[in-house]
Amino acid sequence: MARNVYTYQFYNETPDKPLGILLPFNKDAGGSRSDSSYTIEQQAMSNLKNLILTQKGERLYQPEFGTDIQRSLFENNTKELIVELQESLNEDIKFWLPYIIIEELRVFQNIDQHQIVITLSFKVSERGANQLITVFASSDGIVVQEENVEQQSTAPVANNIGGGY
Repeated sequence: MARNVYTYQFYNETPDKPLGILLPFNKDAGGSRSDSSYTIEQQAMSNLKNLILTQKGERLYQPEFGTDIQRSLFENNTKELIVELQESLNEDIKFWLPYIIIEELRVFQNIDQHQIVITLSFKVSERGANQLITVFASSDGIVVQEENVEQQSTAPVANNIGGGY
């Protein structure tokens, strides 16, 4: 018996039923908003934040889920590290979230503050809106800021390390 091939179809052209759950789960960290996502872009952003905030090896039964951002903070601060981190992030996003189209991925070193700054511009589909995530990673934790490039609004989202299970 042949296996059915899954094709990604757009759902919820009119947002009347929720598609999923937004991160973070506690409203204190994200402000007063609904816990459900009603658009594909909202859910893709939440899924991407979940992937970024999860360290590889942290999730039970899925040890490869997540990114190596936190591990990279404690490596020697070299140009090779930045290239490795860019390649690793590209591979992780393409593997776990294949519906996200990466427009631009940049990694910067802030040596004075012992911080890595990552900017990721992406779309959910060819017709989707440009989205931008900025990740500030330091020994204190990982902070993710998101904005819709067309709206130019920024809202801090998370201040802790780790992801959901």
